[in-house]
Amino acid sequence: MNFTELYNILNQNISSNKDLKSIWFDTIEPLSKQFPNVTWENLLNYDFSLEVNEVNKWLDQFFEELPESEKIIYLSIAQYWSDEQKRAFYSLSVKTYPNFIPEDENWPGEPSFLPQNPYCVPDSINIILDQFYNSKLEDVSLIDYIIPLCYVSMLLKNYKSKLSHKTLILIAGYEEGDFLLI
Repeated sequence: MNFTELYNILNQNISSNKDLKSIWFDTIEPLSKQFPNVTWENLLNYDFSLEVNEVNKWLDQFFEELPESEKIIYLSIAQYWSDEQKRAFYSLSVKTYPNFIPEDENWPGEPSFLPQNPYCVPDSINIILDQFYNSKLEDVSLIDYIIPLCYVSMLLKNYKSKLSHKTLILIAGYEEGDFLLI
């Protein structure tokens, strides 16, 4: 299994009518076969319900501030280094863009709107990925690619059901990299 194959599996799962638990399981489960030396049971059955509520509250604030003219919403995930904690961690950010041109190598460019609180640092994605960083796996790049992308895509797909704005373009992905239309 490679990056493209996992991306396609995730894209297919996100585009489906599956619930979040099924999207997560069906996207992550192929990794458990590729990396059998890792304990997958807790990860495959992870309960995101508390975290979904936390992220939904944060997104509620964003949408309360959102000007009506903004139509392209990007929920991104990026990895940052904490000098204080001496470790890397993932953070979510939300912003809007004036246009959507995915074939433009410079897209997304500069955001057109940033909310007062553009960042959220959820616990679970960092706890989940710490399991792999602390494992004896030599290369966690495939895991480190698909798990955050799946996570951020699931969160936005879940939130989409709350929106009455049918004209929005919702995008989830890496701060500078792969993304999915939700």
